[in-house]
Amino acid sequence: MAVIKAQAGDALTRTSKRHARSDDGGSSGAGGTGHIVNQLALPKLRGILTLIQSEDDRTPFAMAKLASGKEVDHTSHLQAIPGTVKILSHHPVMHKKDTNLLITYYAGPHLLWYCSTYQYRSSQVPPPLQVAKDLLATVQAIHDAGFVHLDNKPANICVPDGILSSPGIVLIDFGSSEKIPGHVHYPFGTVGWLAPEAECEQEDVDLCLVDVWATEKVLLCMCQGLPQEVNGMSLLKEVGEALSVPTPVERISLVAAREKLLVLEAGHIA
Repeated sequence: MAVIKAQAGDALTRTSKRHARSDDGGSSGAGGTGHIVNQLALPKLRGILTLIQSEDDRTPFAMAKLASGKEVDHTSHLQAIPGTVKILSHHPVMHKKDTNLLITYYAGPHLLWYCSTYQYRSSQVPPPLQVAKDLLATVQAIHDAGFVHLDNKPANICVPDGILSSPGIVLIDFGSSEKIPGHVHYPFGTVGWLAPEAECEQEDVDLCLVDVWATEKVLLCMCQGLPQEVNGMSLLKEVGEALSVPTPVERISLVAAREKLLVLEAGHIA
């Protein structure tokens, strides 16, 4: 990951005299335009750029990545959903290869970082049950809008840092997303985070249920990553297991999973 000095509102036509440094930081997200280097070898760029406002303020301000026209288009169509990453701007860099520089607002640390630091930062971040409920609601809203994400994993789920209001999560990276109904196009997603039917590359696959299975695995990953004494761990595990049935048609819906979580939470509090 490269860090570049950036300031809001600047066009992408200026040249920064500062050098980018490599950084494998654990945050993912999006936002802000700025002094993005014209001379940077964008066609050779890999991964994500983290943009910051100044040398004094090292807080991430924006995220930039190379993205296909499809990813830009799908992300644009989902801007009204609170839990999806918000676009600041996008700029073609290789027309023949359909490659764009997509700049989105920074959304916060990724889910694994959230889980590993929650016990030290619980007063500054949304509680796990809110994160889970908002994740279920966001994925369902994406489906209702006519899309599937198809790469639902902790690295693509950001938790707003220092913000306690909704949304509790922001879903990023729509590079594998597809419109529905539609045909499945292999390969997609991330090995280890795909439903069994997608891992086997079956031809007749319900892509929404592929998202459902991955969401379940994320909830179970949260159960493993968070301290067991944190409130709601047993509830997350119960709902996660209900979503993880190997047979697609037996998986409960995301709506039912969220309702189940609300009922279990109410009963647990009572």
